[in-house]
Amino acid sequence: METFKQVFKSISWALLFVLSFSSRAQSLELYGMSGWMFAGRSGSVNIINNAPAIVGLDYILPSNIGVGVSYTYLNTDLEFLNPYNGFSRGDRLGFQQNYLMLQFSRQFEVPSNENIIPYTTFGVGAFFYDVKTPNFTTQGKLAFGLGAGVKFMLSEKIGLKLQARIQSPIAGAGLYFGVGTGGVSSGVSTYSYLVQFDTSGGLVFKF
Repeated sequence: METFKQVFKSISWALLFVLSFSSRAQSLELYGMSGWMFAGRSGSVNIINNAPAIVGLDYILPSNIGVGVSYTYLNTDLEFLNPYNGFSRGDRLGFQQNYLMLQFSRQFEVPSNENIIPYTTFGVGAFFYDVKTPNFTTQGKLAFGLGAGVKFMLSEKIGLKLQARIQSPIAGAGLYFGVGTGGVSSGVSTYSYLVQFDTSGGLVFKF
């Protein structure tokens, strides 16, 4: 419950930050996307690649700078690469992860076609994950992300959005991902560097 309170508080502060730019915004953009995430591995476990769900809200300023919030959800499995603490190679556990990011973007003009809008992004926020095993409580880490993409506006209000991103949890001076159950007879307790890559596409609505 405490973790979900932290998530709600993070979302609230991020939305308030974004809304503070609304009076200066050139446009408000709402988008929904999906694609494929290369989720990476951590020590003795591999996170199975799967399709993420992505939603976001951006305020685009007259300077073509964007400020927004993005949320990425992935429901997948962890697979053991080696025997560990009662698990055999190939055993799986259910796994869910979430990125909640405060995102900054920069759009670029294409003089020959104003309906094609390339962009780059930088995000900072939180990474939350949950392993479906007894005695495990949802864990959270700071996170950052970098991305690039392009929007193809089909009309003044609706367009297609394609992007590629790298996202990663942060801890101290290093990047790592950790899983632990707190159980005695079973569990995972590994720490290693984790960088996740995803490509996605979907619709963007401009208001």
